Amino acid sequence: MLVRRMLLLLILLTPIFSVAEEANHQNDSKLNPFPETRAKLVVASESLALPDSPTLRRAWAYYEQWQGAWQPRHPKPTVSEREELDAFTNLLLTTFPELERRELANVSMKQGDAHDLAQLLKTGSAKYEAARPSENTQILKSILLMSLAQHELDIAEGSKRAYLLILKLLDRTPLDSDLYLLYARLSIDARQNTAAWHAARSGIFMRPHPSDNDLKFVAFVGAVAAKDQWPSIQIMIKEVAGSSEQAERIIAAVAPLYGAKAKMVFTPSPSN
Repeated sequence: MLVRRMLLLLILLTPIFSVAEEANHQNDSKLNPFPETRAKLVVASESLALPDSPTLRRAWAYYEQWQGAWQPRHPKPTVSEREELDAFTNLLLTTFPELERRELANVSMKQGDAHDLAQLLKTGSAKYEAARPSENTQILKSILLMSLAQHELDIAEGSKRAYLLILKLLDRTPLDSDLYLLYARLSIDARQNTAAWHAARSGIFMRPHPSDNDLKFVAFVGAVAAKDQWPSIQIMIKEVAGSSEQAERIIAAVAPLYGAKAKMVFTPSPSN
C-alpha cells in the first residue's frame, strides 16, 4: 500500500533531476551526471557545509536506528521508543510552518532548472550564496530525517512529508550530498529505479569523503537500476573512493550483487 502511494506521488510531482546527462570526459566511468568535474563539486560542497547541530545529530541517530525497520526481522520500536520518536518529531514540526515560509517559500522543486551549475559552483556568486545552508535549513533537514524514520516505520504521513520536503531542500541547498543519497533511498523504495540511480550518482560524485556504506549503497542502486554497467561502476567507485584500498574493498564486497559471472575490471589484492 505504501509503495503504491509513493509511486503515485512520484508520478504526479515534477522530477527534480533535469540536469543534462552529459558524459564528463574527465572521468573514465562516464557516470558523473553533472557537466562539471568531481573536484569542483567537492570543493563547492565542502566550502558550504556546516557542522551538524546537536538537533541534526539526534535526528540522524533516530533515522539510522530505524532504517530498515519495515523489514520483518528488524527490531520494532517499543512503546517508550515510539513515544520518544513521536515527541521529538512533533517538537520539530511546531517550527515547520515558519521555517518553510522563511526558507522554502520561493523554491521551484526543479533543482536542475533552477540553478545554473557554473554560477552555483562559483564562490561568492549570488547563486552560490543562495545555496548556503543555515541553522534553519538544518532544522528542516532534521524534520526530513524524522519523516524518513517514520517512512521506515511505514507511517504514511511521514512518507509524504519526506518526499515533498526533500524536493524543496534539494532546491534550497543543492550542494548537500546527503539529500541526493536520501532521495535515492526514497526512490528505490518506490521502485523508481532510474531516479534512484541518478540521485545516487549525484550524491556520491558530490560527496567529499564517501564512507564504505555510502559506496555500498550506490553500488546496490546500480545493481538494481544499471546492472549491465558493472565495469563502469567499478571505475566510478575507484574515482570517488578515498583510497585505492577502499575502492578494492568495496568492489570485492559488492561484486556478488552483479552476478557470479560479473566481470572484474581489476583483481582485488589478496588481503581484501
